[in-house]
Amino acid sequence: MQSPGEWEAITPAHIQREVIAATKVRVDALSPEMSAGACLYWASETVRELSRRGTRAIIQAGSASWPRVRPEDDDGIIDTHFGYVFERSDRDRERFNRGLLPELHCWAAIPDTGELIDLTTGYQMDQARETAALDWPAPELPPYYWGRVLPERWYYKPDLTAITLVLHLLHSQSQEDGESHDRPIYLPPKG
Repeated sequence: MQSPGEWEAITPAHIQREVIAATKVRVDALSPEMSAGACLYWASETVRELSRRGTRAIIQAGSASWPRVRPEDDDGIIDTHFGYVFERSDRDRERFNRGLLPELHCWAAIPDTGELIDLTTGYQMDQARETAALDWPAPELPPYYWGRVLPERWYYKPDLTAITLVLHLLHSQSQEDGESHDRPIYLPPKG
């Protein structure tokens, strides 16, 4: 498994550490018991923290998966990856109409540098065990990913419909909560 220093991130390490720490504080304040299953909030707060520092960042949503078994242990039958697959199905539309997200994963990105930021990778092993009853014999994932070169066998695929859904949900929630923002959370900073 690659270490964070091998992912070719452009953002300086000290800025990454500041953004990660501030994002964790905000997500824990929103819902400490849900941190592990709150990729949307991790992504939106990452975007917020980067925007505060003058970096244009965006929310991404769609499908993502990570290898849960080593390649040499693939027998052609077992599920080799754990992840989330976004599909435009009737079931997903029904969930969204009830104010729930369909199956998908969210992360942040910095378009100008091509960096992908997922502060929830460290939770995926427990998510696999708890939500899908899958063990994780492969090496554990790092606590986060921030870089431009994905580790081998990792998969992220943004989907415009998924992104639109999560942005709509964030906007709806901020209206319900009575939050007042100078601009919506998902737009780049002005200027």
